[in-house]
Amino acid sequence: MGTEIGALRVPVQKRIMILLWDHLYSEEDYEVPEIISQMGIGKELGLRQTHVSRAMSELSNEGLVRSRTAHIRGMDRRKKVYFLTQKGIEETKRSIEELQAKYIPVRGKDRTLKLLPISKVLRSIGRSKEKDPTLHELFTRYFDGSEVDLSKGDLSTIGPKRLPVNPHFYGRNSELEIISTAIDQKGKILLCIVSIAGQGKTSLLSHFASKVKDRPLAWTNIDEWTRPMNVLEDWALMLDRLGSSKTLEYLRGPKEPTLDRTVSLVIKELQGTGSILILDDLHKSSDVHELIAMLKQRIPPDTDATIIIGTRKRPEFYGRKDTYEGGRVVEIELRGLDEKSAYKLLRERGVPEEEHALAYKMTRGHPLALELYTTGFDLDGYLWEEVTRGLTSKEREILDLASIYRQPVTAEAFFFEGKPEFELLHNLTDKVLLRRFDDGTYGIHDILREHLRDSLTADEISQNLEVALAFLLKRGSDRDLLHYIGLLSEHDRKELSSVILKEGDLLVSKGHDHILKLVTRIDPHSLKGLDIARYLILFSDLNIKEGDTDAAKGKLDRALEVCDQYLKNAKDENRRTEVLSLVSRALYRSGEISRSKGIHAEALEAQMRNVAYNRKYGNRAELGKALNNLALAYLDRGEVDSALGSLLEAKSVLEESGDPSSRAFVEASIADVHIMKRDHKKARKYLERASSFRSKLPAIHGKLKRRTGLCWSKLEGYIEASNDLREAYSSFVEAGDKETALWVLLDLHMVARARNDIGQALDHLDRVSKGISDMKISTQQKNELILQCAKLRFEMTAQENAGKIGPAARELVEIVIDTMEPKRSILYLDVLIKETRRIEQILPVLEDFERLSWQKGDRNGSIVISLRRASLLLEIGRTEEVRKLLGTVIDRARKAGFRKAIMKAEELLLQV
Repeated sequence: MGTEIGALRVPVQKRIMILLWDHLYSEEDYEVPEIISQMGIGKELGLRQTHVSRAMSELSNEGLVRSRTAHIRGMDRRKKVYFLTQKGIEETKRSIEELQAKYIPVRGKDRTLKLLPISKVLRSIGRSKEKDPTLHELFTRYFDGSEVDLSKGDLSTIGPKRLPVNPHFYGRNSELEIISTAIDQKGKILLCIVSIAGQGKTSLLSHFASKVKDRPLAWTNIDEWTRPMNVLEDWALMLDRLGSSKTLEYLRGPKEPTLDRTVSLVIKELQGTGSILILDDLHKSSDVHELIAMLKQRIPPDTDATIIIGTRKRPEFYGRKDTYEGGRVVEIELRGLDEKSAYKLLRERGVPEEEHALAYKMTRGHPLALELYTTGFDLDGYLWEEVTRGLTSKEREILDLASIYRQPVTAEAFFFEGKPEFELLHNLTDKVLLRRFDDGTYGIHDILREHLRDSLTADEISQNLEVALAFLLKRGSDRDLLHYIGLLSEHDRKELSSVILKEGDLLVSKGHDHILKLVTRIDPHSLKGLDIARYLILFSDLNIKEGDTDAAKGKLDRALEVCDQYLKNAKDENRRTEVLSLVSRALYRSGEISRSKGIHAEALEAQMRNVAYNRKYGNRAELGKALNNLALAYLDRGEVDSALGSLLEAKSVLEESGDPSSRAFVEASIADVHIMKRDHKKARKYLERASSFRSKLPAIHGKLKRRTGLCWSKLEGYIEASNDLREAYSSFVEAGDKETALWVLLDLHMVARARNDIGQALDHLDRVSKGISDMKISTQQKNELILQCAKLRFEMTAQENAGKIGPAARELVEIVIDTMEPKRSILYLDVLIKETRRIEQILPVLEDFERLSWQKGDRNGSIVISLRRASLLLEIGRTEEVRKLLGTVIDRARKAGFRKAIMKAEELLLQV
C-alpha cells in the first residue's frame, strides 16, 4: 500500500515554523497579530515563555527565522515578532510536504475508520469551509491525536478541550467496573490506565466519561506543549461552572500566578465536589508528571475527587505499594480486546466471518489494528514507529529474547550469560513493553512478541532460542520443563521425542495432559527397546482423552507384551524396576478403562495383576502404589473392608520403601474410607498425618492438599479444609497449573458456603468466573463452568439477599441462554422458581427467559416457561393476565403440535 503511518511527532521548533508559515504575508504589515510574538506563540502552542525564548534563539542562530519590533493589534506597545527567512520558508515547505504524505486515521460519515494522507484529510475538511485548513489548524482544531472525525457536522469544535466520543466501543466491561469502583472509594485519588500505543486508552476513557451524568468532569488532552498551568486552568473552568471561582479569578488576576498557589486553591475547591479529572496521553509531558506528583502528595486522604490518567509509560510518581489494597492508586494495564469483542468489531467493519480468527491472531486483539484490518494497515510499521524505535540496543536485546519465550520467566532468563540488570527490566516494565506478574516473572505483550519475532533473522532467532532452551533446562521445574518442551515443539527440534518419552508420563500424571498431542509427532519406527512401551502407553493416554478406549486398550496390551519380554531377561535390579514401573502404568490405565465402562470385575483383575507382578519381582515402591490402586478398584465394587485392607498394606509397604509422598496419599485414602465407615475418630487421626506432609514438588503438594482439604470438609473441619485448600491453590499456581487452581477456588467456595461465610464464598466465585476464559478446556466445559458459577451466585443471592433476586436471576438467564442448547436451558427454570418465592421479582425474568428461548428457536421450551409464568400469576391473583397469556400459549402449542402444553393450559384456565 505504501502508506507512511506514524505518530505526528513534530519537534517544537518545527511546530513554531509551521505556525509562522500561516503568517508569511504579515511581514510588511504595520500591525501584526499577537500570535507571531513570543507570548502569542506560547499561548497558541501551550509553551512556557522560557521554552519559546530558547526555541526562537535556536531558530535564529540557524538562520531559519528573523525578528523585528512591530505594533500588535489591540496593544499599545510594540513587541518583538518573528518571521521565516528564505531558508526557513524552504525548510518549512519540505516539512509540510513530508507531513502531508503521512497517513492518519479518519472516521467517515458512516463511522468507519480509514487511513488517509493528511493532504486528502485537509481537502475533506475544506469541503464544508471556504478554504482548506492549514497544517497548523489541523493539529490544533481537527486532529485529536488519534483520529479526525468527519462524521461530525462542525469539525471546528473538535479540539483538546472537547471530550472525544467513540460510538463504536467494544468490550472492556471489567475495566469499566474497576474504574467505577475506584471513583466511588474515598482516598483513591489516582487511577492510571497504562498500555502500549493504539490499545484503546482514549476510547475507554471517553466511553466512561460519556456515561458520567451525576459528577463534574474535566477532560484534558496532554501533548508535548501542555504545561501544568494549562491543566489547572481546565480544572478552574470546571470549578467555575460549579459556582466556585477563586482559582479562575486568581489565574486571570493582575499578578503572574504561581504553581504552588494555584495547586493549593484547586485542592481546596475540589473538596466535596466528587470531581473526575481525566488527563489523556500523560506520557507526552514530563512537566504535567511533576504536577500530578505534587497533587498526589498534597491532596488529603479523604478526598472524593479522582484523577484518571491514560499513558503509554508507567509514571514514576507512584510505586507498587501505592497500588496495593489500601493504597491511593489504582492501576489498569490495558491489553487487547477479548475474542468476543474483537469479532463484534470485525463484523461491524464488514470483515467476513471466516477471516475473524485470522484477524484476531494477527492483531492479538489490538483495537486500532482490528479497526484498520481491511485497509492494509502496516501494523509492524506502526509498532516500530510508536513502540520500538526509541529503544536502546540493550533494551532491544532483552525484548528480542523475550519474544522467543512463550510464557512468563524470571528476571535471570534475560541475563542468562551475565549479571542481571534489573534497572533495564524496570524501564521496559514502565514502558509497558514487559509485564511483571505477581509471582515476580516477566512476559512480553503478545502483539509485540509477533512484531519482534518477524523482525529477527533466522540466525538471531536461533541464537536467542539456544539461550532460552539452556536457561529453561537448567531450571528444572515442571513449569520450565513444559515451557522447554513447548519451544522444542514450536521450532521442530529433534530433542523433542526423547524428552517426551522421558518426562511425558510424569507430566501427564501431574495433570499436564495437553502435551499428549506431541506424541503424534514421534516416529514409532525410530524407537527401540523400552521406548516402544513408553510410546504406546503415552499414545494410549491420548486415545483415552479422545474417547477411543478400544484403541487405547490395544496399545496397552502391546506395551505389556514388550515389558514381559524385558522382565524375563532383566537381571539388573534397576532395569527391572524401570520395567515394573511401565507395567504398573499400563495395568493401571487398563483397569481405569474397564472401570469407565462399568466392567468392575475386569478393572479389579487388572489391578490384582499389577499387585502380583510387583510381589513376584519384589519392587516395594511400585507394590505400594499398586495396592493403593487395588483399593480404589475394591471401592468401586462397594467392598469397603477389602479396600481398607489393601490401603493398610500399602501404607506399611511404602513406609518400608521410604516413599513418604505416596504414603501421605494412601493415608488420605484411609481417612476417606474411615469416613465412609463413619469412624470419624480414626479418619481424623490418618488425616492429620496426611496433612502434616510437605512435598517439595508444588504439583504433588497441591494434589495432596486438595485431597486432604476435601476430606476435612467431609468431617466438617472447615477451618482445616480452608487452610489445606488455600495451600493447594498456592501450590498449583506455583506449578503453573492455573486450571486446577481455579477448581480449588471452587472447592474453597463450597467450604465457605458451608461455613456460612458469604463474603468469602462470593469472592472465590468471582475469581473463578474471571479466570474461566484462560482455562485450557473445551468451550463446552467452559460454558458448563460459567453456568455453574452463575447458578451458585444466584442461589446465594436468593439465600442472603432476596431483595436483589431479580438482577441475579436475569444474569443467570442470560448466561443459560448464551451457553446452553435451548432444550437443555429449560432445565434451569426450576432453579429460578425453587430458590425464591419473590414472585413479583421473578416474573419479569421469566418473561425475558421466555422471549430469549423463543428467539433461540426453542419453541417448546418457551411454551413451558409461559405455563410456569401463568401458574405464578395465578398464585398472586393476576387472573386477567393469566387468561391473556394462556390464550397465546394455546395458539402457539397448537401450531407446534404440543398436546401436553394445551392440556396444561386448559387445566389452568379452569382454575381461573
